[in-house]
Amino acid sequence: RWDIFMLTLILYSAVSVPIHIGFSIESDGTSLWYLEVSMSMAFVADLVLSFHTAYLDSEGRFVRDRKLIAQKYFRGWLCVNQL
Repeated sequence: RWDIFMLTLILYSAVSVPIHIGFSIESDGTSLWYLEVSMSMAFVADLVLSFHTAYLDSEGRFVRDRKLIAQKYFRGWLCVNQL
């Protein structure tokens, strides 16, 4: 469910950001601004949760050590998630 929620936010951003930039639309003080701030907080929450999510190693065991999770995340999906 979380991934579908995040996908929805990403799709909204993929459409709205070019429109905002292309037409110089400001969303200050509107309900749209609150939506966009909420979306940014959701993206930050997703980033934090990614550092606390166990993964399966090559032997099929869950790795729960946060240092190892962070190392794997930095080597892999961190750059993709920040695009």
